[in-house]
Order: sequence, then structure tokens, then C-alpha cells
Amino acid sequence: LTGALLAAMLVFGIRRQVNMLNLQTLLVQPEDIAGLRWLEENLPQGSLVAINSWRWLGETWAGSDGGAWILPLTGHAVTTPPIDHIYNPDLFKQVREFNQSASAVSDWSDPAQAEWLSDQGVSHIFVGKRGGFFDPAKLAGNPKLELLYNRSGVLIFAVGE
Repeated sequence: LTGALLAAMLVFGIRRQVNMLNLQTLLVQPEDIAGLRWLEENLPQGSLVAINSWRWLGETWAGSDGGAWILPLTGHAVTTPPIDHIYNPDLFKQVREFNQSASAVSDWSDPAQAEWLSDQGVSHIFVGKRGGFFDPAKLAGNPKLELLYNRSGVLIFAVGE
């Protein structure tokens, strides 16, 4: 009886888990990996990288493209760290406020937006293959942002003063 129960749990558990990996949950694309390597090799220590994110659960924000892997793979700080940031109330509030403001921006080509990012301590922007609220075309049109990396839909900008 125990064996049958365990077998049933295994079969039904696998069926529920099989669709966990889908286009919504696969954040990093193959094109992002080269951008992550470049970022690790070329950004100075102490850089704060703005990344695309999305409202995941309630008021919790999560990375929405390859930028979600910057902190764990390169050690560079990001505007939306891995989900366990929710256990630090001050960091949770800071991440939530940044993302609410950033996601409300409609025109990233406006130099005032680069100044706002700089005021937040952001030194770079990473736009992964999946993208998000950072519009690459508008970012490229911002005179206060310098395009450092542009390959296969992955872009990295430096934020000017």
C-alpha cells in the first residue's frame, strides 16, 4: 500500500512539474550568456546594474530577462536582486519603489530619465533578449546613455552623469 501511494505521488508530482519550465519561467536566453560574460569582464567593481523586471507576486518584483542572473553569476549589484530580497524589509521596499517608478517611465530617451537612474546609484543598464520596460530603441536615443554592448538583442548601457 505504501509503495502504491509513493508511486502515485511520484506520477502525479511529475505531471504537475513537467510544465514548470516554460517560456515564462526561462529568463535567460542563449544570447544573454555572452552579454553576462562581457558584463563580468568589463564592468568595474561596485557597479549597480538596472535590469528589467516584472511584478511577480503581489508587490514582489523579479528579474524578467537574463539580467536576473547578474548578481548570482557576476557578483555585480542589480536593481532587482534574486527573490530572497523580500526577507530584508528595507531592500524589499527599495526594490519595489525603484521598479514601480521605472516601469511607469514611458520615454527612456528623455535625458531626465538617465539623471533619475544616476540619482538612484545606477551605473549601467542591462537589457536581455526577453526585454521588459527598458526599451532599447529609446535607451539608444538618450544622449546621457552610452551603448557599450550590442549583440543579438542584448544591450548594455553606461549611465552618464
